[in-house]
Amino acid sequence: MTPALRETFSRALRGVRAELAPPDDTEQEVLVVELTRVIALLGGGWPAEQRSEWIEVVLTELTSLPAGHVATAVSEAMRKVRYASDFLPTVVDRVEELASRARAEQATLTKIAEML
Repeated sequence: MTPALRETFSRALRGVRAELAPPDDTEQEVLVVELTRVIALLGGGWPAEQRSEWIEVVLTELTSLPAGHVATAVSEAMRKVRYASDFLPTVVDRVEELASRARAEQATLTKIAEML
C-alpha cells in the first residue's frame, strides 16, 4: 500500500467522522436562520411567540444530530413538508437514513485502515 493511498483512506475517514459530528456554534446559527425560513413558510398565521417556541423545540432536537445530514434533510423537507407538525419527523427520518449510510461507510473505512 502506497503512502498516497493510505493518506486517501485517512482523509476519507476524517471526512466521514466530520460528517457525523454534531453542529458547531456557526452551524447552529445557520440552522436557526433556516428554521426561521421554514416556519415562515409553514406557520404563516402563527404569532411570533409560537414561531419562536417552534424554532427552539426543533433546534433542540436537531442539534444532537449530525450537522452535515441535518442541513441536507432540512433543505429537502422545506420542499416536501406542508405542515409544521410534519417537519421534524421528516427531517429526523432523513437524517437517520443518511447517518446510517455514513456509519456503514465509516465502519468499512476503519476496517480498511486497520489492514493498512
